[in-house]
Amino acid sequence: MLAAIALAARYVTRRLGVPADLRHRSAMGAIALLLLLAVELALGGLIRGRTIAAQVADWASLFGAVTWLLYLAFAAMPALLLGRWR
Repeated sequence: MLAAIALAARYVTRRLGVPADLRHRSAMGAIALLLLLAVELALGGLIRGRTIAAQVADWASLFGAVTWLLYLAFAAMPALLLGRWR
């Protein structure tokens, strides 16, 4: 999953021409994380019929902790890739 996150971050930052500075890359990661969470909560309700409260409660488990580590990697990856693969 981390490799997919890194490759996607590399592709999107290049494709959108995001400047290679920490401020822009951090903002990109934060916006991407907010969009990911919104879509995940919406689809969890539509597809699985779960309430937002139930989905958020799942984040308190071990599975939820691993999920949040991947979410944080997802948000941080554009900034972590500064200066790489040029």
